[in-house]
Amino acid sequence: MTTNKALRWYNKLSLVHDLLSFRDWPYREVREQAINALDIQPGDTVIDMFCGTGINFGSILDGMGQHGHLLGIDGSAGMLARARQRIQKAGWNQAQITLLEKDVFDLSPDFVAEILPLEQPPKVLITLALGIFANYEAVFTKIFNAMPAATRFAILEGYCGADSRGAWLLNFIGHSDCSRPVWEPVKALTDEYQELWYPTKFKYIKGSFIVASGVKRC
Repeated sequence: MTTNKALRWYNKLSLVHDLLSFRDWPYREVREQAINALDIQPGDTVIDMFCGTGINFGSILDGMGQHGHLLGIDGSAGMLARARQRIQKAGWNQAQITLLEKDVFDLSPDFVAEILPLEQPPKVLITLALGIFANYEAVFTKIFNAMPAATRFAILEGYCGADSRGAWLLNFIGHSDCSRPVWEPVKALTDEYQELWYPTKFKYIKGSFIVASGVKRC
């Protein structure tokens, strides 16, 4: 899928995204595993790439405490509008949260250094997003190269074989391809690499979730 086509889809989807995802019921436990893989500590800076409606924000903020900073980046204005509504409804400290509408290919080390307090490396979370991109390797590599050494990464993605039962449904909802091995660039580029596999909660869908994590080499 092209980036523009994906953005058009997700701008439309933003209005019903949380309903279509069963208010995160199928993903809630594995999402927490991905966030846990970041080992968020009080005062950390966390970048939620492709943050969507902000479904990860609550758990991230719980981990970083009152002195951390959360940066949510997404290319979809519609998704970010829903994320702002979530922040206001939850009553979170808005001074701790920055939302940016940004194309992933516009990321650079200078941009990251300019917008983030980098006394220590950030931690980067990517959930249920890389499978959207046919060029997922280039997308992850662009994010990876924009971050300083010792940045910790964690991704969550659904995986089904191309002919697996129910794969079409995941692909339709996410406008993605769940047969893409999106963890491979994480494995190739990071130290301390780990991957954990979990079954889906949908009986109809024959597939798995993967949480992959690692640290950018110094």
